[in-house]
Amino acid sequence: MPRGMRCLAWLMLAAISVSAVGLRRLMEAPISELPVHGTVVANKTPVAGAVVRFAGGPEAVASDDKGAFTLSCPAKRDGARVVASKSGFFIAGADAGQGRLSIDLRPHPVDDNPDYAWIDPRPDPSDAGRCANCHREIFDEWSASSHAASATNRRFLNVYDGTDWKGNQHVGWDLVHDLPDGAGVCHSCHLPSQPPPIEVATDLRLVEGVYRQGIHCDFCHKITDVSVDNVGLDHGRFAIAFVRPRGEQQIFFGPLDDVDRGDDVYLRVYKESRYCASCHEGTLFGTHVYGTYSEWLESPQAKQGLQCQDCHMAPTGRMTNFAPNQGGIERDPATLASHHFPGSDAGFLREHLSLSLEARETAMGLEVEALVRVHGVGHRVPTGSPSRQLVLHVEAVADDGAPLALIEGAELPALAGSGSQLFRGDPGSSEFLASALSRTIASGSLGGRPGKLFAKVLEGDDGEQGVPIWRSNLVAYDTRLNPDEVNRTRFVFRPSKGASRVSARLLYRRFSKQVADEKGWPDNELLIDSLTCETGQSGFPSMPAR
Repeated sequence: MPRGMRCLAWLMLAAISVSAVGLRRLMEAPISELPVHGTVVANKTPVAGAVVRFAGGPEAVASDDKGAFTLSCPAKRDGARVVASKSGFFIAGADAGQGRLSIDLRPHPVDDNPDYAWIDPRPDPSDAGRCANCHREIFDEWSASSHAASATNRRFLNVYDGTDWKGNQHVGWDLVHDLPDGAGVCHSCHLPSQPPPIEVATDLRLVEGVYRQGIHCDFCHKITDVSVDNVGLDHGRFAIAFVRPRGEQQIFFGPLDDVDRGDDVYLRVYKESRYCASCHEGTLFGTHVYGTYSEWLESPQAKQGLQCQDCHMAPTGRMTNFAPNQGGIERDPATLASHHFPGSDAGFLREHLSLSLEARETAMGLEVEALVRVHGVGHRVPTGSPSRQLVLHVEAVADDGAPLALIEGAELPALAGSGSQLFRGDPGSSEFLASALSRTIASGSLGGRPGKLFAKVLEGDDGEQGVPIWRSNLVAYDTRLNPDEVNRTRFVFRPSKGASRVSARLLYRRFSKQVADEKGWPDNELLIDSLTCETGQSGFPSMPAR
């Protein structure tokens, strides 16, 4: 045999030997270590591009043009479930131990049923379909959220119908009586599951049943798309596309692609800020009053690919199963979204806002620079309702408690709380001390005192500022903080002959002090941060940023 032929024969023999060894090892390997092969089909036709994974597992592959897929084995294959999902189909699955798998996807309905009866989220053992029966932990989170109270929030209703905290009528802001024809504008966001048509004269205080549950589970998980073509003009439910089922077949849309109960569909929009846009952007009565979504579009966070859900539905790290003992599977807690939707919570605000002071004695007097930092926020602060305020208040006092006069710097406007204007004069004069006393008596009244107001302020036809949405015709000014901004505000106080003290505090108010006082609302104000430092004649120390 020629030498070349002999070499080829040896190579072929070696290849056969290696293949035989690999085959023997494959045949001897435990089934729990073998990869899983299968095909995704729909009505016997291969489905390409379906996402396939072990339920609850991190690895995912896409089916090829022939619908075929291969998954490496999980750590625990016994009882493992392989699931497949694709837009337009119900999620489906099969047990991993069935050999070569065939997963059959069923198309979901695409037409909406406006006569559908919404599922009440509250627990009820006599009604097996209730959300909280299986998803109690999620229900408890949602129950403590603003979404759950969107139709019943006491402050909202006080503004809507002109009552105060104790139920007295015709007190302060009053949409129903000020503008009866505009009273229906609230429904599309605050009671979005109320059946259409929503009559302008409908009184949301009279709504009963599941509609009073506000932005509830079933409503959110029947959404298939949110239009941003007319964002801010089409509000709430009017910019939302639904698919509500007919007959016995249920359907739920959501962000998990491996839930194969038979009535679940994965949709990417549940992980996108666009999902939130229709209720968090709004031009009402001719004025652009809500702008959270457009603020996010222009933010560094949006450019980084961060979505609203990344902050406002961030996993708590505590939940590992959405439906324990009810068919749910154990998951990495970092993959399970919270349904508390934090926003105006004190703890959440403190995570993203901080205050620091830089101060020194100068020839002019006591020079102070207050720095307010906003970090990790994808919109302006405060955002949402223009009724919200962030208030920076700075004060300097001598060692005997007498206020040091402000020589130069910003003063808070009257919207920060009516009270005596800051008296610029001799701190030893009787007039100055009388002014200081009046400010002390007017507890919480910060108008005219050193500080800065961060707010979006609406103006009415008569030039009045701080008016409600339905009386506004323009935005008078907007001093809110931008994402990742470090805002510096400088103050110069008259020097003290002895020791002095500088204090700064950052307050969050749900409504202006005037409105809250008129309505008799408790807990309108949250203290976000505060600093106090003292100095002697040796000089004022610089405060480090926190």
